[in-house]
Amino acid sequence: MIDITTLPDKAPQFDLRELFNAGMHYGHHKSKWHPRMAQFIHSEKDGVHIIDLAKTAEQMRLAYNLLYHFGSEGKVVIIVGTKRQARELVRSAGEDSGLLHITSRWLGGLMTNWAQVKKSIKHMVETEAKLADGTLTGRTKYEIVQIEKEVARAKRFFDGVRTLNELPAALIVLDPQKEKIAVAEAEKVGIPVIALVDTNTNPDEIDLVVPGNDDAVKSIEYFLQQMAAAYKAGKSGGKSPEKSGEKPAEAVPATQPKEVTPVKVEPTAAKAEERVAETEAEKPVEKSPATKKTEEKTPATPAKAKPAKKTAAKVEKKVKKTVAKKKGNS
Repeated sequence: MIDITTLPDKAPQFDLRELFNAGMHYGHHKSKWHPRMAQFIHSEKDGVHIIDLAKTAEQMRLAYNLLYHFGSEGKVVIIVGTKRQARELVRSAGEDSGLLHITSRWLGGLMTNWAQVKKSIKHMVETEAKLADGTLTGRTKYEIVQIEKEVARAKRFFDGVRTLNELPAALIVLDPQKEKIAVAEAEKVGIPVIALVDTNTNPDEIDLVVPGNDDAVKSIEYFLQQMAAAYKAGKSGGKSPEKSGEKPAEAVPATQPKEVTPVKVEPTAAKAEERVAETEAEKPVEKSPATKKTEEKTPATPAKAKPAKKTAAKVEKKVKKTVAKKKGNS
């Protein structure tokens, strides 16, 4: 196994409060503990062992750096989690980060009988493709149904590792107590195991122990998120272009901005209509021939002059006559 203490530290600072909120400090009842886990136990409360979260954070930092290293090297890593409460979390973490995963029962011989397992995976993928494109000809309906059942059964075990072409570089195991067969096979073929280990498990069987609660959903989710993030970060930023043999892209020199020729903006439709209306208003209205003939026949009627105002002399004369008549009558 790689000397993890020499790997570059890429891990974030794990907050003990986050570990506490995830419930990673809860161990098993003291009656179920394994004495080898004493180094990771902080105390006991109500008969339940409390895990030392400071040591959990330190071990998780080492696991993060190792997963980052595997991601940067393009190595294959498999998550093994067949617990009911962990299956969907394992599948989601694997699909998001590119980690392969096994969520159904671990099929014995997956590591120790790899040559035969590789053939089984290849047969499953090819048969599934033939069923999809309809190239399985000359078969009865019953035979087709049996083949579909065979493929469905194979997918239960191999769907999460369908792209596996060689033995993985490492296993990430949730609850090594439950996944004993996977841990034993990995040890036989020399594959390192990174595991979330509770207080009821022998840590000596695990290469890299992350002490923590392996039963609670929050604890499992937090652990998987950190491992998936490490592997994904390594894949995306593990190698620089110089290391991988690629030349860095040459900088393109900045060009001088070209002179912009002013463009005359045509008037909008509304303004154009206003201009046309103004032009039409200024033009004299042309009369039709019929209107012209009618105007020639009909003489123009002179406008009646307004009566002139009476002068002051006429008014005086009229007043005198009226006064004289009144005197005569009297």
